[in-house]
Amino acid sequence: MKKPLQNQKVVLASHISDLTGPSEALAKYLAKNSHDLTIIFNPLEYCTEKKRSVSHYVSRKMIDESFPPNYHPNAIVSWLIDFFVTFKETFSLKEKIDLFLACDPLMGIVGVIFKKLKRIDKLVLYTIDWTDRRFNNRLLNKLYYLLDHLVANNSDAIWCISTEIFKIRKLKYPRKNIVHVPVGVYPSEIKTFRKYNKWSLVLLGAFEKSKGIDSLLTAWPLIHQKFPDTKLVFIGKTPSSIKTNYEKLIAELPNTENLGILGHEKVLKNLGKYGIGLAPYPASNSTISKYADPSRIKDYLACGLPVITTPIPPIHKIIEQKQYGVVVKSTEPEQMLMGIEQVLTHYSKFRQNVSNLKAKFDWNNIFSLAINKTYV
Repeated sequence: MKKPLQNQKVVLASHISDLTGPSEALAKYLAKNSHDLTIIFNPLEYCTEKKRSVSHYVSRKMIDESFPPNYHPNAIVSWLIDFFVTFKETFSLKEKIDLFLACDPLMGIVGVIFKKLKRIDKLVLYTIDWTDRRFNNRLLNKLYYLLDHLVANNSDAIWCISTEIFKIRKLKYPRKNIVHVPVGVYPSEIKTFRKYNKWSLVLLGAFEKSKGIDSLLTAWPLIHQKFPDTKLVFIGKTPSSIKTNYEKLIAELPNTENLGILGHEKVLKNLGKYGIGLAPYPASNSTISKYADPSRIKDYLACGLPVITTPIPPIHKIIEQKQYGVVVKSTEPEQMLMGIEQVLTHYSKFRQNVSNLKAKFDWNNIFSLAINKTYV
């Protein structure tokens, strides 16, 4: 690497959701490894748990943190304010920025502007999700992909969360520095359990149809009837943008428990005591999941849980090949029951296969490699 990260002035700008994701993991890495770091987090318009924040670190210590007001009148107004807050905070930095990392196109536009003004040396676009159609509104959808192309075309490197996004970027920008930066974990945050309950099934993540909760709620009576000792644990909540009251539906089912939203570190300290991690993605051409590297699957595996998923996210191929769990054909109740029966029948084998994966998914190694490749 030509310029050590610890001697650089770095800016990270991202949107965030109520659930911890790659942006927060990157912020944690940069805070430990950068000399001068500014983190600008803008919560998405439907967030209720997190605040807009601007943090400044020098020599690995936070010296300032502010919380500009959150605005949620509607999505478009919220995004415009996100842009202006990010622009203002970036403009206020007096010295030239060595590295600007944007985790979405809107934040990336700020980076492009300051790069054109010679205020930024290197601009990186970290694509942490992708879908064939972002918005139902045709004009808004066209604008989004236009901004994405503008940022990607002006970036010095494009980081991609999954192999599928990597292929898309490589095909469109063959001369660009494209880097695969998959989802990871911080191994030190994971608690290992010698005793665990193989009959406890856990669903981690937002309660929405694309994450498979509808299918699971439908399948649960059949599963519980076949295996009366099983318990279904939910960790998450219904986003404010969704009308279905999943909390009420969960409460009406037998032998279920809803823990609500837990901090990510608390999740990692508790997941290992459960038996099976569930990630039943329904088939859909519009789903983000088929281009994703789902954080919850990496969390399950890193904490030692065999996984049951569907052939939607790219990681399903690895789960099948390495026997880290079972890939069922669909989210139909009979398929879910079959997958659970298969894992329970050969539970010791599956648990052993996933018993030492946390080091493989270490964020420290993932980000260090990405930074090195960015400076090639």
